[in-house]
Amino acid sequence: MMMHCLFLIAAFSLFSHGQTPENELHQLYQSAEAAIQRSDYSSAKESYLLLLEKEWTSDWPTYVDIVTRLVKVELALDEHEEVETLLLNLLRATPPEEFIPGIQLLQARCYCGKGKTVSAYFIMKKLSESWPIEDWRGEDRSLFHAVEFSLDSTYDALTNKARRFSAAGIYDQAAEMFEEVVEAIEKGLYPKAVNEDSLIKKNVQYRLAEAHYQAANYEKTLELIESAEKRLPDHELLFLAALAYTEKREYERALEYYKNYIRA
Repeated sequence: MMMHCLFLIAAFSLFSHGQTPENELHQLYQSAEAAIQRSDYSSAKESYLLLLEKEWTSDWPTYVDIVTRLVKVELALDEHEEVETLLLNLLRATPPEEFIPGIQLLQARCYCGKGKTVSAYFIMKKLSESWPIEDWRGEDRSLFHAVEFSLDSTYDALTNKARRFSAAGIYDQAAEMFEEVVEAIEKGLYPKAVNEDSLIKKNVQYRLAEAHYQAANYEKTLELIESAEKRLPDHELLFLAALAYTEKREYERALEYYKNYIRA
């Protein structure tokens, strides 16, 4: 009887441990996918974590695939801190070059979830310089355009607010807001205004100098105009410079700018 029991135990052990790694891998994948279908993301996460512990995930395609699936599950669970750490560790492991763009796009998606729109934008913008956006997956293209729209909307709103303050005669505060918009353009954070010949950039630049002029900050006005003339000439700024020099009673300089304005 004892021998019979030992035989059954041995047989069960052989049966339960006799699965090939490929079969076990497939079962864990299936378990995770089934959990996702049920919206049971916690169970799916457990399955993917078990997959990452397996020795056969040492090959990069399999490993990156599992991490990618795990990241999407953790994003669904709003576990953005865990995702950020997971992806940073993955990049530190120096994966083959072909996997890096996909990992970076996941990073961008994670940053968006954490409200770090600027960080997400810079990752995707830099990636777009070497990998055309047209070749991205639809969901990644949509994310990029959504982030661009979000940044544009932010600085459109700030520009409009600054104009309202200026119209109300609150020039110092208006100047501060215009300054913030100009800095955003220079840092590349106002996507539709970053081109060197952008009319938005010229307009905001003028509005900033004008706000300082209206606040009687003539030195600051002239400083901004001098800087702008080197980077983005605008003949309207010449007239503003003439006005500022007139207020400072530097009439020869004012006359020079009036003449330049007429010739422009």
